[in-house]
Amino acid sequence: EERQNFDPSGHYSRPDVMQLIINRKRQKTVETED
Repeated sequence: EERQNFDPSGHYSRPDVMQLIINRKRQKTVETED
């Protein structure tokens, strides 16, 4: 039943569309020269 997929926070739980991506690579800083 669809109600079983309903979580208390008010959103439907969709584990297939839930994804967390963490980028640990060092990012380049933006430098500007006048």
